[in-house]
Amino acid sequence: MDKRPQLKVEGLGWDDTDELCDFEQAKYFPYESLDLLIVAEGEMIRSYEDLLQLAEQDHMKGKKVFEVKFLPIIVGG
Repeated sequence: MDKRPQLKVEGLGWDDTDELCDFEQAKYFPYESLDLLIVAEGEMIRSYEDLLQLAEQDHMKGKKVFEVKFLPIIVGG
């Protein structure tokens, strides 16, 4: 199995650090949150399995870092 990429995470306070996150830490991302979208490399993901599938796509193989963004959903008027 190929080595999985590191994750550069932005949003929800992650912006304050330049540290890269280990791929396995993505298991604990807040996928069930109704107030948040999680986007990795421009694609919305809803589970750790979605992120695994993205990493296994041919055009993603060999990437050393994935950009992940936590985007809050703002509702109201």
